[in-house]
Amino acid sequence: MFGTMSPLEPVNAAYESPMQAYNIYAALRNGDISFTFFRNYTRIPTALGNNPRNAIFNKDVFMGQAVTVANATYKKSFDKINSTTSLTASSYSMDAASSYRNI
Repeated sequence: MFGTMSPLEPVNAAYESPMQAYNIYAALRNGDISFTFFRNYTRIPTALGNNPRNAIFNKDVFMGQAVTVANATYKKSFDKINSTTSLTASSYSMDAASSYRNI
């Protein structure tokens, strides 16, 4: 589509586009206190939606990202009033080995 191009790094002619994903969820509850933890990681090829002539389908060309969330909750009742206190921490990170090598 854009003419002849020379890659800066070697390109493997074989089609390789592995995917990887996992989720972890845990919850603990003891009386009025609860704690939850969630982590998700995905690793996908960066060339899935590209024209095959302009994409590199090698296993080292991917985007990896993770989301981690932790939550702590405390519930307390005072006569007819119910109180819930919650603290949530969230983190998003990109895999440092991610590599985007398409035009």
